Amino acid sequence: MEPYPERRAFHRMAVGCELEVHVPGATAPETGFVEDLSAVGIRFTSSREIEADTKLSFTIRGGADHQPLSADAVVVRSVANGDGYSIACSITEID
Repeated sequence: MEPYPERRAFHRMAVGCELEVHVPGATAPETGFVEDLSAVGIRFTSSREIEADTKLSFTIRGGADHQPLSADAVVVRSVANGDGYSIACSITEID
């Protein structure tokens, strides 16, 4: 059996750091954990479900030696996992 062919134009990179998520209408930003990141998408864990097609913004702070990454995104899918939800997003704009 042949391995599944990778069809992504941009490779994913495992990141493993916290991010701050801002969902319009939420009373406060939420903290999540980045699972992976590419040039056009991000996947992170969240304690709550965020519905598909929801527009949000996020910021990843890489520490004192790195500039923060802020971007706007749209949720593609939200899948329940053991401790919360795995949220996959398409990045629409990097600030």
